Amino acid sequence: MEEYILSLDYGTQSVRGMVFDPQGRQIWKKKAAMPAYDKPAPDRAEIDPVYYKKLTVWLCHALQKENPDVFEHIGGLCIACMRDCLTIVDKEGEALRPLILWLDQRRTSVVRPDNKLLLLGASLLGAGTLLREASQVGYTNYLMDYEKDLWEKADKFVFLSGYLHRWLLGFFLDCTANQPGHVPFDSARQQWSDWRDIKYYVFPVEKEKLVPLVPPGTIMGTLSAKAAEEMGLSTRVKVIAGASDKACETLGVGCVDDTEAVLSFGSQATVQTMSRRYYELQTFVPSFPAAIPQYWNPELQVYRGYWMVQWFLKEMETEQVQKDRKPEDTFDLYLRKTPPGNEGLVLYPYWGASAKYPLSSGTLMGFRDYHGKEHLYRAIIEGINYTLRWAVERMEQKKKSRIERVKVTGGGAESETICQMTADMFGRDAIRMETTDTTSLGAAMLGYVALGRYGSFQEAAGCMTRPGKVYHPQKETQAVYDQIYPEYIKDLERRIHFNVKRG
Repeated sequence: MEEYILSLDYGTQSVRGMVFDPQGRQIWKKKAAMPAYDKPAPDRAEIDPVYYKKLTVWLCHALQKENPDVFEHIGGLCIACMRDCLTIVDKEGEALRPLILWLDQRRTSVVRPDNKLLLLGASLLGAGTLLREASQVGYTNYLMDYEKDLWEKADKFVFLSGYLHRWLLGFFLDCTANQPGHVPFDSARQQWSDWRDIKYYVFPVEKEKLVPLVPPGTIMGTLSAKAAEEMGLSTRVKVIAGASDKACETLGVGCVDDTEAVLSFGSQATVQTMSRRYYELQTFVPSFPAAIPQYWNPELQVYRGYWMVQWFLKEMETEQVQKDRKPEDTFDLYLRKTPPGNEGLVLYPYWGASAKYPLSSGTLMGFRDYHGKEHLYRAIIEGINYTLRWAVERMEQKKKSRIERVKVTGGGAESETICQMTADMFGRDAIRMETTDTTSLGAAMLGYVALGRYGSFQEAAGCMTRPGKVYHPQKETQAVYDQIYPEYIKDLERRIHFNVKRG
C-alpha cells in the first residue's frame, strides 16, 4: 500500500487536515475550528499557539477513527502556515507569550536602523519611508522595545511554522519558504540577513535567536517521541519542510513557471507567479521564496481583499441576513444584478495600509443617484481585479514576456460569475482547478517529492494537479473593461501614494 502524506493547513480561523494520494486525489479531509483570537487592545490580534497543537492532535485522532487504513500508512507530514505570525519561545519550544497574528497592527515608536547614514542613503534611494514604516510595524522590534524582559528570556523567535516544527521534531528547525514577514530574512539569497542586507539593520535580532533553515521539500527528521505519542502516529513518520500558505497554494494549482499567474481570492487577495529569477514587483518590496527551492514568488497583495465582502454584509445588511447568509453565498447573488463596468462606479481597494504605502486609503468614485448597494458590491470585486491585473502587467514588464493564463483559487473562485469576470477583465483564460484545497495539495506535493515518489516538483505538478474548468474571455464584456481599465490605472498610482512623502 502507498505511503501517504498528511497535509496540515494552519489559518486564522481553522486548522485543516487532508490526505491526497500520489495522483492528487483527495481521500480524506477534516476541518477543526480555532477559537476566536484575543484583542487585548483595538490594534491587537493574539492567540495562544498551543491551540494549534491541540487541533493537530484532534485531527490525527479523527483520521485514525474515520480512515484507519490510511492513518496506518502515513509516511510523512507537511505543514502550510499563514505568514507573519510570530512569538518567542524558551529552549523547550514553549511560548513565552501569545502568538501575534498577521492582522495585528501594533507599532513601536522607535525608528530603525539607528545609523543615520543608512537612513539617509535609503531616503536618497526613495526607500526611507518604507524602511521607517517596516521597522515600526515589525513584531520583533516591538518585543525588543516594549517586552524587553521576555525578549531577553527567549531562546528563539519563531513564526508559527517554527513553533510547530519544534514540537513535531523535538528540536529547532524551519524552512526558508516560511519566512515572509518583517524579520531579518534576505529573500534574494534565501537565508537569514547578514551585513549585506538592509534588513539586518532594520530588524536587529541576535543571531542566537534565529532558527536554522532548510529548503522546502527537505526531510527535516522524524516525529519526536512526544509528538508521535500525542498524535498516535509512528516515530518513523517523516516531517517534511513545507512552505507558507500562499507558496503552497501557488504550487498546488500547478504553477511551476512564469507563463502563469495565480490569483488567490481570499481575505488577502494576491497575485503570484513562479520565477527562477529574483525581481521585485514593487521596488524595495522583496519577492518571497517559493515552495520550489531557489525559485521566488513575485507577489502583490490587496491587503483586505475579500474581507471587504464580510465588511459589506456587516454594514449593508440586517443582522438576520448576516446570520443566514455566508459571504460566499453573496458572490453571484449581487453580481448578477449589475452590469460589467458597474455603470461608472469604481473602487480603489486600498483599505488596509501597507509598509510601502502607509497612508494609502480606499476610494470610491463615480457615485450617481441610480447606484445602490449591489453596485457597491460589484465595485469591490471589480476594484480587486483591476488592481491584480495591474500587478500582472507589472510582472510582464519585469520579466519581458507575457503571462499566458491565470489560475484562480480561494473562496472567491467558487463563484462562476467571478471566474468569468476575471477572464473578461484580464483578457486571458482563467482556469479554476479541480480542487479548491490547493494549499494542502501543494504541501502534499512537497511531501511526495521528498519521499521520492516524484523526481521533481514539475513532475509532481503534472501528475497531481488537474484543471476543473477554463473560462474564456467574452469579447463584448472584455471590450467594456478594456475601455475603463486605462483610466482606472492612470489614477491608481496617485491613490496608493496618497499623502506619502518620498524618501
